[in-house]
Amino acid sequence: MSDQGAIHGNVSAHDVIINGRMIGDVIVAHFVELQSNAHVQGNIYYQKLRMDVGATVEGKLTKLESMQGSTSSLLGTDILPALSAG
Repeated sequence: MSDQGAIHGNVSAHDVIINGRMIGDVIVAHFVELQSNAHVQGNIYYQKLRMDVGATVEGKLTKLESMQGSTSSLLGTDILPALSAG
């Protein structure tokens, strides 16, 4: 998402690059890049994360590998279709 972009809702994808405003949870099976103009209000679940200076997150950052017990509960939600398929 470019610095002019905005999303209001949850996002589930393999890789994500954010440089705009995001309100909602982000669930990423592989790589998240938060560029300098990224402003996320919500939780981010990721495998790999890159966060540039200036990016902000108002929520929890959770590495998916560390969620052994919690992953199954997330797979039951409608915001994780990409992870339940893979």
